[in-house]
Amino acid sequence: MDHRDPPSLPAAGAADSQQEKPLGSRDLRFLENAHGQTDYRKLRILAVDEVSIRKGHRYLTVALDYETGRVGWVGKDRKARTLKRFFSGMTREQRKKSEAVAMNMWDPSILAVRKKVPHVKIVFDLFHVVARFSRIIDKVRNSECRKASEADKDVFKGARYLLLRNRANIRRLKDRRPLEQPQTGKLEGVNNKIKVIMRRAHGFHDTRCFSLKIIQAFAY
Repeated sequence: MDHRDPPSLPAAGAADSQQEKPLGSRDLRFLENAHGQTDYRKLRILAVDEVSIRKGHRYLTVALDYETGRVGWVGKDRKARTLKRFFSGMTREQRKKSEAVAMNMWDPSILAVRKKVPHVKIVFDLFHVVARFSRIIDKVRNSECRKASEADKDVFKGARYLLLRNRANIRRLKDRRPLEQPQTGKLEGVNNKIKVIMRRAHGFHDTRCFSLKIIQAFAY
């Protein structure tokens, strides 16, 4: 069995290690020519997400056109200055035309948006809003359960689902079922597709090349 490290950008079925380096160079040149320049045109509603690429908190920040699903930019890391670089590439007119940004509740991204495009509306991704709210509900419920008498502890069993339900939709105890996983929208779909790209390539050692591969995958 061959235990050598996989190439950065292997071709489908490629096994000849002598072809790995020139193939990667040709592919990178093609990607730079085709997708190396960020296309800021018609970016009215944006979406921003972070993608884990390696263990040890290694991330990429992805910015896309929410209306079309086109990934327009990928930056290394997920710090505030990462996303600031994306907005700095826009002209003043392009920034003015931006209306909203959909994102998770990552503070550095929020800071970057408020600094560079303070007029836009920030829309938090439903999945992360529900997840954070659920953690608060669990914390309060568990705290109250610990303080309750033994006779009252049964009141808190299964109460999480009652608290998360719309009052009009609460059923009788015997009909109670766990809530379905909320829909995570386009951000989650983009994240999943990027993970598929990474798996097919057995990982990428060249971050720039991987970033351009992501842009290429969502360009058409």
